[in-house]
Amino acid sequence: LQPAQLVRSYGAPPSRKHPYKVRQRRAKQDRILVHLGEHFEISKLPANVEISGRFASYSLTYKREEGKLTIERKLIIEPGTLAPGQFQEFLGLLQKADEAERERIALKPKK
Repeated sequence: LQPAQLVRSYGAPPSRKHPYKVRQRRAKQDRILVHLGEHFEISKLPANVEISGRFASYSLTYKREEGKLTIERKLIIEPGTLAPGQFQEFLGLLQKADEAERERIALKPKK
């Protein structure tokens, strides 16, 4: 899954003097199906993440099935205006989402 780099895309400068406006709803959904094959299994899987705030929500989920792994990411940013004092909450949500995407899945050979 390609990192979304949400802080880079939507974060703007962290300290603001003027409101931050989102003019239209932004929604993104990605789903990847990984076939592990007969020689590998998952040894470490990150925890599922669900974050929601006043203007945005984000989730990253992992579903393990026999020989397969499904990874699904959802991001929704609602239209609206964030006052300069509200922007830190929005930025915090983006930072937590970026941190979740840096977590790694570990595989090991089957015995």
